[in-house]
Amino acid sequence: MADRLLGKVALVTGGASGIGRAIALRFAREGAIVVIADQTDHPPEGGEPTRAILDREGRAAIFRKTDLTSEADTEAAVACAADRFGRLDVLVTTAAIGWGGRITETTLEAWERTLALAVTGVFLASRAAVRQMSGQVEGEDGVRGRILAVGCPTVTATAPGTAAFAAAKAAVHELARRIAVDHAADGIVCNVIDPGAIVVHRSNRPEEVAAAERAAARTPWRRPGRPEDVANAALFLASDEASFITGAVLAVDGGLAAH
Repeated sequence: MADRLLGKVALVTGGASGIGRAIALRFAREGAIVVIADQTDHPPEGGEPTRAILDREGRAAIFRKTDLTSEADTEAAVACAADRFGRLDVLVTTAAIGWGGRITETTLEAWERTLALAVTGVFLASRAAVRQMSGQVEGEDGVRGRILAVGCPTVTATAPGTAAFAAAKAAVHELARRIAVDHAADGIVCNVIDPGAIVVHRSNRPEEVAAAERAAARTPWRRPGRPEDVANAALFLASDEASFITGAVLAVDGGLAAH
């Protein structure tokens, strides 16, 4: 099928790189108008900026420089999408910091930075999106808007040395469940995707490389994941095909959580 998001307006936080980049590209190629909210439009893993790729393909996309830990910045990004295009149909939150280390090795600075982006950033974006979506005209399926948070299987498949990151993603899981329950009557759908060992090549930090290698070694499937694997799942959950799925966690991990 093609054009599964035709005419939808989607805001992707962290959409300049990694999994967020893959989701932004897939959504735009399925007909969505995509607003990319990130601190920079240059992917740290290298390559052409997401917006530049979509511009070259003739897709509708804009980039908005956003500090996702700032209340004013995050609310302005949501307002930008709604004011410019008339509504916000989908919010995807992907931005996070992969600080590694056991709790005894985690500094207060690392803890606070991890939670600021991976939890507070999701809270701020989701709150602004719910406020916007709740006042929109609902679709034929009764949905006014969809929120999709990118989590992590460390919540269910414990990984060593991920104290701050795992705590942050556990909070995202519960926040998404609360949004799904509290705002179902408002026509808001909210779900979580848990990616497994996804090859992005963002960093050569030894602890992050080691964590990725451990996750890949524990993955039952015969290859590590790709950002496109997560984007495919995100497309389904953002589409009208998933109207009765809310408060759910979809593992895209090659069997890691089951293992």
